Amino acid sequence: MGWTSYNADCYKNGKIDRIAEVEKHLVWGSSDTDNHCKHTILKSSLVGTTVYSAIEHIDSEGVRRVFATIFLTSINTKDYYNFFYKDMDESVGPCECDCPKVILNMLTPTDHEYAISWRDRCVEKAKNRKLDKKVVDGLSKLPLNSKIKITSGSNMGVILSKCWANKLKNPSWVDWANRTRYIVSYIKKYGYEIV
Repeated sequence: MGWTSYNADCYKNGKIDRIAEVEKHLVWGSSDTDNHCKHTILKSSLVGTTVYSAIEHIDSEGVRRVFATIFLTSINTKDYYNFFYKDMDESVGPCECDCPKVILNMLTPTDHEYAISWRDRCVEKAKNRKLDKKVVDGLSKLPLNSKIKITSGSNMGVILSKCWANKLKNPSWVDWANRTRYIVSYIKKYGYEIV
């Protein structure tokens, strides 16, 4: 599975429109003359540089199923072939699992093992994003000079104080005993409790 590149022709506000470029490739079997099956794009969403889409497939017997496609995209405006994509569907079990909930909710049930695993990973990642946001929001709302204790990991029990550190525009969490500054992602990973 390699990458495909070409000269893009879909632009929005002077930039390549990744969703429009991807959707050009998702319209196979949509013509009225195609008697075998029909595909319809129900929804597409751009997360970072990846385009997730819910595709409705109706076969020649009228059986409907909705599956997800995942397009990795890249842009190089210095080259004639300025748009790159790598396409796959959920049945290959892609690593990218940031599919929006609105698209996941459109998908019909499947028996495909890789697709089920991918959907589960997307749901789990969305839950973790919500928890991460709560942790970050909780840390940012604590006032200066607040103290927290890391609750797991190799630095379990370390006491951190919220304070201003040199040349930083936001307050930091500092272990004064060891003169060490901790980043929020580390605190998120191991958890904390307010002291």
